[in-house]
Amino acid sequence: MTHTIHASLLMLTTPIIITVIAAWILKERLTWNKIIGLTLGVGGATVLIMANKIDSKDYDGWIQERGLYFAEKWSDKYTSVYSIKDSGETEQEGSLLYTQYGKGTYIFTGLSFFRQLPAGVPGAFRLMANLISFNKK
Repeated sequence: MTHTIHASLLMLTTPIIITVIAAWILKERLTWNKIIGLTLGVGGATVLIMANKIDSKDYDGWIQERGLYFAEKWSDKYTSVYSIKDSGETEQEGSLLYTQYGKGTYIFTGLSFFRQLPAGVPGAFRLMANLISFNKK
């Protein structure tokens, strides 16, 4: 599993864990509103995670190069999501990096969305949807 999947799972399970601990240790009342809210939240997050799962097939049909100007060096505060390569080239990291900054997330990508989205490449749309919805609560 990738770092982003671990982060998604952590973000998804945190409200559940906090609610269970609050009910168990603090004896906080578990209401139907809380149960319904958690169920809807987990269901929605699960649909987003499953609907936009990215694998190697999502790069089939990408036109020209997959990206340009990938980062060669970066601070240890950034996390590289994965490595990528075009056919006949060496594998490179630095195509997609992210870090937490203040209350948000900063994402760098050298991927060629400007070529893939107008060409209607489905994997580019799934990846873009994941980037846009990253860290949404």
